[in-house]
Amino acid sequence: MDEEARIATAHGMFDALGRGDREGVLAAVTDDAVVWQNYDDREKPFSERIDGLMRASRVSTGFRYADRRYLILPDGLLLQHRLQGSVLDGESFDAPIIVRAFLRDGRLSRFEEYFDQKALAPLYAAMRQ
Repeated sequence: MDEEARIATAHGMFDALGRGDREGVLAAVTDDAVVWQNYDDREKPFSERIDGLMRASRVSTGFRYADRRYLILPDGLLLQHRLQGSVLDGESFDAPIIVRAFLRDGRLSRFEEYFDQKALAPLYAAMRQ
């Protein structure tokens, strides 16, 4: 898979997340994709995270993955971006995030995500309501 295709795959997934497009997200990831996050140091099936990701885009406005930058790696990419938006009461969030993403057979198969949960506090509060 060439560099452009890797970036297009990642862009496609993050664009779909921003739109709340569940099918678009699932088309970009493998059926057995996993997510590891720095704040709990646990590996979870991506399939268990998809509902939360879809809810995030529904409880906020302007939900977007902004300032995307990619570093191509032999087995995937390193992505830097900012998750931005406002929750329905008007409070905004802006979290810098780094994701180490692995590709297999043209689809994203593993995510290792690093961010400070405090930066997303307004979004998490809105998701609990």
